Amino acid sequence: MKTPQDHIEFYKEQEQIFTNGLVYCQNLTEDKLYLSIFNIEQIFICNLMIGLIEWRINQNPKLQLIKAITHFEKELSKLKELEDYKKFQNPFLIITANYFAYLCNQECNLVINPLVTKDEHYNIEYYLFNSISKSSNFKPEIETSFYKINKSKKHKLVFDSYTNYFQILEAFENNENLNNKIEIAESLFTKRANNSYYSNGHEIDGGYLNNNLVIDFRLAVILKKIDYKGNSIHKWNW
Repeated sequence: MKTPQDHIEFYKEQEQIFTNGLVYCQNLTEDKLYLSIFNIEQIFICNLMIGLIEWRINQNPKLQLIKAITHFEKELSKLKELEDYKKFQNPFLIITANYFAYLCNQECNLVINPLVTKDEHYNIEYYLFNSISKSSNFKPEIETSFYKINKSKKHKLVFDSYTNYFQILEAFENNENLNNKIEIAESLFTKRANNSYYSNGHEIDGGYLNNNLVIDFRLAVILKKIDYKGNSIHKWNW
């Protein structure tokens, strides 16, 4: 059975593979932008996974996460003026970089795209980050997005998780007890291990076997936002 350190070594090897791929892309004439962004995003995910695993085993992940953010921002900045950049760039990962920058008290100059109305999940993610970073409360505009996601059985856990995130923020604004809602958030995260949507997504979201390796970084950002004094594996302590 692999240890957390084994997984860290695996992601270090993967990071090097994608770094080599990024260097190779410099010599391409076709698909250069697409493949460059792909490798940059994979390097970012590998670096985040190393930091998240360190976090889960209670090692200080801050330097590793700053490394992930810094490299991601630096490499994307070289490409953002190119035509079709936004076509290939993953807006979820831009928000993710901003989440981790918030945790690490780092400035992030990656601009979050405005709403993409055809992507209901992204609409909700967009408003969640804004609710945290700009001290704004729940937005009625996303009720339609929540409604559409809730209609899909595949997205039931997504719906429950994001609903819970907003409930924690709302309870904080109203000076209500938070412990029960945070316990629910922790329970919802463990359900990702057996959820097809999360299991087929990015490793950093904790689907399938990754559930025991990482933490819920969105919950971590919320706990920092509300200055949570309790204990949680998802709490940022650095």
